Amino acid sequence: MKEAQVTTKTRAMQTVEDCLEAYRQCVAGLSHCLDCNDARSSGPHIRLLLDAADINLAASNFLTRASRYHRPLLELAAEVNEAAADSLSALGKDNPLLKAAYTATLRAAAGCKEILDRSNIEKADARDHAVLESFPASDTPPTASSAT
Repeated sequence: MKEAQVTTKTRAMQTVEDCLEAYRQCVAGLSHCLDCNDARSSGPHIRLLLDAADINLAASNFLTRASRYHRPLLELAAEVNEAAADSLSALGKDNPLLKAAYTATLRAAAGCKEILDRSNIEKADARDHAVLESFPASDTPPTASSAT
């Protein structure tokens, strides 16, 4: 197995853990918001924490089973996690539960983005390799500098 594949699998396993932690922290933060009955814990904030919890659980499941549909879900997970982190930052700078949820959602968003970035690099590498393999050894593929 290539080193890049091992690194990607390791990153995927870490992202599964990050998403599960974000799920747990969002549920804990949500419970706190419901218990404290704070006016700042409005419907949109509660819905966003529910969305973040659900998307993180789904993302961890998709990654665990190596679903071929993981890319759009990870894109959405990164977006929802960033929105949840923004909301949590505004809501509870002094509350340890909300701080933990904030940190976890940022970490999950970063993990999702890193997997997406690595996947794009690996696809480009595979495409470049296929192009190079399609040319005979005596005939090199054109480059941007030789095309001018």
